Amino acid sequence: MSERVPVTRCAGCDAPCDAATVADSTHPLPVEGDLSICAYCGAVGIYRADQTIRPITPQEWARMDPGQRRQIEGASQFAAARRKGGTR
Repeated sequence: MSERVPVTRCAGCDAPCDAATVADSTHPLPVEGDLSICAYCGAVGIYRADQTIRPITPQEWARMDPGQRRQIEGASQFAAARRKGGTR
């Protein structure tokens, strides 16, 4: 289930993000450090403490576990392709 969060504009496509669906059911809303994938363009961001989203840095990508990075890249590509009509 999606929950409302403060509106943030996507750094990749400028689309508004005002809702979040968390993959981990231990908390209903995103917390600082949680990842975000734009449903419109697939841009990856990170939640701040105030539940707004900032772009992920190259250093954060580099520190990420390679397996986790591949999963996130796959989800990002899926989201972007879905909006372009390439995947359903």
